[in-house]
Amino acid sequence: MSKLFKQFLKNPFRTGSLLPSSETLAKEIVSQVDFIKNKTIVEFGPGTGPVTSEVLKLINDKNIFFTMELNSELVVELNQRFPKLIVYNDTAVTIEKYLRLHKLKYADIIISSIPVTLLKENEQREILDCIIKNLSPNGEFVMYMYIVSKFIKSGQRFEQLLEEYFPYTTRTKLVWNNFPPAFIYKCRKKI
Repeated sequence: MSKLFKQFLKNPFRTGSLLPSSETLAKEIVSQVDFIKNKTIVEFGPGTGPVTSEVLKLINDKNIFFTMELNSELVVELNQRFPKLIVYNDTAVTIEKYLRLHKLKYADIIISSIPVTLLKENEQREILDCIIKNLSPNGEFVMYMYIVSKFIKSGQRFEQLLEEYFPYTTRTKLVWNNFPPAFIYKCRKKI
């Protein structure tokens, strides 16, 4: 039984999936990001690290990359799997504290695997407020949502909130090679 599956069984409202993201989805997510132009990358909710693994393949010593994972057991697994990875065991809304630790004002890219459809509207807004505040003026926010979110009120609401918060939001075609299939959203503060 996978670590993620065990965590899902323990707390399905904190762990959004039974299985890690597929390699196909992870590669598609990182293909949305320009790692040469953007120096500071932060990942929210890396889980067991499928997206993290792909980011680590594409960054170099000029990039600053850290992750924020709320589940302490998954933090242990991430530290074992990626010994040089910086992982903070904290909620996404505390990003400013960790940017300051790195002497940074903003993140250029924020990648999120947070299960936003499990959140109430005020929690969704709190995360988006935090992202807007801590994303550089030309920064980008990249995330994914499962196809089922299109049929769930909280998923529909979050998609509307993305358009409310970001003047430019695009959605990829459905990535079928994932369980469940997912859409990737790329959002920018400036057009």
